[in-house]
Amino acid sequence: MKTIRYIAAFILLAAGVLHFLLFKQDPLATGSALVLAFGIIYFVIGILLFLKIKYSSVMGIIFPLIGSIVGLKIIDPTEVNLLVGIMGIMDVVILILCLILEWNSRKKAR
Repeated sequence: MKTIRYIAAFILLAAGVLHFLLFKQDPLATGSALVLAFGIIYFVIGILLFLKIKYSSVMGIIFPLIGSIVGLKIIDPTEVNLLVGIMGIMDVVILILCLILEWNSRKKAR
């Protein structure tokens, strides 16, 4: 489980950096402040996962799920670039890894 936690944390940190880079590409674009906010949140959750803080895996489920849903609502499918596609894939991987972490922690608690 430690490996899964570290992989999820690393991907969250990388997603935070990619969100910042997306913001820097066009800071005046629609939703760019939201992109920056989620980048900061992802980066913080990545640090919390590295530190094995309680409920960090739950936050690793909730925020990428919210980010994906909001992203699908805001982003025009005809203007999706490679960076946005990579971040979408990262969200799915983060969700899966954090679900595994949460599943195993609840299984141990029984």
